[in-house]
Amino acid sequence: MKKLVLLCFFMLLCIPGIAQNSLNDYKYIVVPKRFDMFNEDDKYRLNTLLRYLFKNEGYEVYTDQEAFPEDLINDKCLGLYTEIEKLKGGIFKTKMQILLKDCYGKVVITSEIGESRQKAYNDAYKEAIENAFTSFKNIDHSYKPTNVNKQKEGTVVTAKIPEPETEQVNESIEKPAQVSTIEEDSSVEDEESINKVLTARPIVMGFEILNAKGDIVMVLLSTSSRDVFIVKDKSAVVFKNSQGNYRYSENDGSSLKEMELKIQF
Repeated sequence: MKKLVLLCFFMLLCIPGIAQNSLNDYKYIVVPKRFDMFNEDDKYRLNTLLRYLFKNEGYEVYTDQEAFPEDLINDKCLGLYTEIEKLKGGIFKTKMQILLKDCYGKVVITSEIGESRQKAYNDAYKEAIENAFTSFKNIDHSYKPTNVNKQKEGTVVTAKIPEPETEQVNESIEKPAQVSTIEEDSSVEDEESINKVLTARPIVMGFEILNAKGDIVMVLLSTSSRDVFIVKDKSAVVFKNSQGNYRYSENDGSSLKEMELKIQF
């Protein structure tokens, strides 16, 4: 029995150290404009509250609507991305947790459970979040690049996707009629805007791609490869080829559409 008590006590002492070591692997904290559990931006001002709490403890914090520093734009994995979760707490109790996720959406750190007995949602959520945030207080956060991060900072990793092996195909064989490029497909929406220079605006887990007017042309979702993105709501990807150019490739099951994009990240 004594050994069990000592073991539990030792584990409790180790938890802050584990959290600190995990936090030190990341340089930034990113707070979204909207948490997944709500259908409104900054509901109950919880996003603003969480940003303030982290900033007040000395963390370098950004919202996904702010301009990111250059190194975070180039490597989203330097940041931890915040989320909150409501747990079952009964009729008169609200329980909340703060989750910190890496650039792939994997939960890295989970806070203690914060509780509140306030009746009004506005007060209950705030109090529970503030209580949960005690997990991140009094931690001497100091970013220490891991070996993986050091390698990323020193080199640019390009995902090489093989080009179609057209030279190996007999020229006498005609290409399938259903294969076409975006330039040849007049039904593609906003084609004129896509063919011009586009700007990438960072969001959580990806980028919004804007045209010269500031309209969102598409949303790119990050993958495990640095220069390969999934196009949201499309059967398509955007990738950087071996020549360093970004290509849009769509396959809807009946036709293949491909074109070059000029994106400024």
